Amino acid sequence: MTARVLRARGIPATVSPAHGWSRWLGPLVSVALLGGVLHAYSRLELRADTHVLAAGVVFWCLFVLHYLSTPLGEWLIFRRLWNLPPAGIVALLRKEITNDLLLGYLGEVDFYAWARQRANLTTSPFGAIKDVAMLSAAAGNVVTLALLPLGIALLGNLPPGVDPLALKLSVAAFLLSSLGPLAFRRRLFSLPRPELRFIAAVQALRVVAGIAIYAAMWHLLLPSFAIGWWLALAALRQLVGRLPLVPSRDVLFAAIAGFFVGAHAEIVALLALLGALTMLLHIVLGVVFGAASLLESVQR
Repeated sequence: MTARVLRARGIPATVSPAHGWSRWLGPLVSVALLGGVLHAYSRLELRADTHVLAAGVVFWCLFVLHYLSTPLGEWLIFRRLWNLPPAGIVALLRKEITNDLLLGYLGEVDFYAWARQRANLTTSPFGAIKDVAMLSAAAGNVVTLALLPLGIALLGNLPPGVDPLALKLSVAAFLLSSLGPLAFRRRLFSLPRPELRFIAAVQALRVVAGIAIYAAMWHLLLPSFAIGWWLALAALRQLVGRLPLVPSRDVLFAAIAGFFVGAHAEIVALLALLGALTMLLHIVLGVVFGAASLLESVQR
């Protein structure tokens, strides 16, 4: 990669060896991750459900695919940018778990430190990680904007207990927040346009695939309802999940879904169960990744 291309990407042509902070950041995040695992475990409530027990192998394959969709999509991106080896999927999965259990974007900082030490890069990874994170959020916003007409149609008749004013304010705030990155995109992004287009395409495809997989999972759990309903409701979940002023998004989605398909109690229980299953995977993998990282640090 030439110096001219590197400068066009906003990346220095040479990179100094990893700074001291990037050496100790990994162990610190590992300790924090183990603490987050203990906290998550203390709040975990996992109850067996006949729908899940009878769902079969296909449901569990879809569940794992849905869980891995973000790290797999980002691995394709960094594979193109850095020729990232398959082992990078583990670092990207750790990034996702760190963001969910600890603090949003702390996973990106941890992945940045990992990339400086282990990805055999000749350039600073900061610009690429920043652009991928921003385009991930932007892709989710664009897909959500595309689903807005469907959401407005479905939300035309709100179930009891849903505050229409709060919902409208949330939609307005979401629209305003989506315009910022678009207005200042030339100053915010550092990678060339072909790379940005590839990243945006992968991220958008990941979001759309996630909606389809989620709908298929719900259809397998409650097959008495047509999959078209679950596609519409999964799209609505994407919209509800990005509303900034709604305090309990899962509760709102369960109320809306139950209002339309008439299975409110089952939907609430399955939402809680799917969330608990995701958290259980976070806990198991968080223990593995945190312990492995600490052991590696001790061996060094």
